[in-house]
Amino acid sequence: MSPVERLQLIREVFEAVYRETDSFLNATGGQLAYLFAAIANHVDPETVELDSLKDEAVIALLEMLFPEDHQVWEFIVISPLDGTDRHAKRTRKLYRNR
Repeated sequence: MSPVERLQLIREVFEAVYRETDSFLNATGGQLAYLFAAIANHVDPETVELDSLKDEAVIALLEMLFPEDHQVWEFIVISPLDGTDRHAKRTRKLYRNR
């Protein structure tokens, strides 16, 4: 992915989330900052790890905005907090980079 394509993806994600939220002054903003850094970064790790329990609101928002095959999911790893399969369906669907 070229630097221009990376910036375009960051802009697309930012604009989509901005339209759907009132504020970035919560966990969403913090996790987006990590996601944008992962997208912009050219070295490992190029992913942000989201916890399926702690970051559930951010994950749900991104799932609502972007289909499963969207490029943004290449930069996201979703892992279970407690090792249970409570979120196994979501984890299997999005756990791509491990």
